Amino acid sequence: MIERVGTAGRRDDTVISVMIHRLPAAASLMLAAALTLSGCATPSVPVAEATPSPSVSTPSAEPELSPSPTIEADAPPAVEELVLRPDGIGDLVIGTTEAIGDEPDDMMTFRPGYCGDGRTDTRSDETSYSDAWVPIDQYATAESDEIFAFSAAVIGGILLGVEVGWFSDVTTAQGIGIGSTRAEVELAYPEARVEATSPESEVFVVREDEHQMWLELLTATAPMEPSYPEAVRPGNVIGMRSVDVDQEPRTRWRTDDVLAACAY
Repeated sequence: MIERVGTAGRRDDTVISVMIHRLPAAASLMLAAALTLSGCATPSVPVAEATPSPSVSTPSAEPELSPSPTIEADAPPAVEELVLRPDGIGDLVIGTTEAIGDEPDDMMTFRPGYCGDGRTDTRSDETSYSDAWVPIDQYATAESDEIFAFSAAVIGGILLGVEVGWFSDVTTAQGIGIGSTRAEVELAYPEARVEATSPESEVFVVREDEHQMWLELLTATAPMEPSYPEAVRPGNVIGMRSVDVDQEPRTRWRTDDVLAACAY
């Protein structure tokens, strides 16, 4: 009879002992040896995974350098951008030398002998009467390379006044230009008043700070000459001038009072 032990561990040993006793002697010796070897086996050691060697990055191609931005020289305003103001037009400002000279963005340039009348006497600023400050070529109109979108009086390099004449499309900030009607002028400038009249024209005056703008309208009803543009008709604006506030408003229709490049 087999003696049983009260613990699970001892019970297993008893079973193994019974099994050995029941086997033939040779088999018992072999089983005992196998059990002995299994009990003395060295436990296996887990093999650490190989650490991958750091990858060597291939240097990328040199980055393309973006071209540096092209710096363009300043340019004068386009003729389509010109707006007549009481103090000037475009970059030209009455009483200053702004935009007058030989720089790329200047609007007026000096032309010796431009008037070409052969006069040799000089003005008070020692320039010849045949010399003149004139608008640059880009302001010439389709009618002629000597008729500009505006004319100006420049003495000693200083702007004294600006004028917009018959063949110009330049307007004021309120859209008044050659050919505008009296009703349009009164609507655009309700504060303006007629301050000069003649038998054939009248002048509305728009003042702003130290400057003023004259808007001359034709009142004559006589037939117009064929050479006059379509806009020059009774009741329409026929001329616009900007000067300093000290100038006395006056009509200029059928007079030689013009702000032209050449003084005769």
